[in-house]
Amino acid sequence: MTNRRLKVLLVDDSEICRETAKIMLDDYGFDVIALDSPLGFSVRMREHKPDVALIDVSMPALNGTHLVELAHRHGNKVVCPIILFSDRSRRELDALARQCGADGVISKSDDWPTIARLLTDFLRRAR
Repeated sequence: MTNRRLKVLLVDDSEICRETAKIMLDDYGFDVIALDSPLGFSVRMREHKPDVALIDVSMPALNGTHLVELAHRHGNKVVCPIILFSDRSRRELDALARQCGADGVISKSDDWPTIARLLTDFLRRAR
């Protein structure tokens, strides 16, 4: 990877999760652009051109899997990989990712060093 800080677009309705992710991932060299709802996702993708999007699965109105499906239909997949981000079981997350076309999964249950490593590893493989 380069010395450039990697950009993460995080969509999560939990303020605690968004703020914690911003603080913790900043320590690992990531810039986090956080959205509290899926509204505006496409605009932010085009605006910020993130390296990866982390999408919470359980959000009111439009859950993460539907957001991923919509992103694929509207061509956002070419902007960056999309990863489901949830505290659901790994088995359930893997099944949801296959179903909606997400590029990967990361568990919110992992510690932050692990989450940062998984993001870095994922982006290294994706390039």
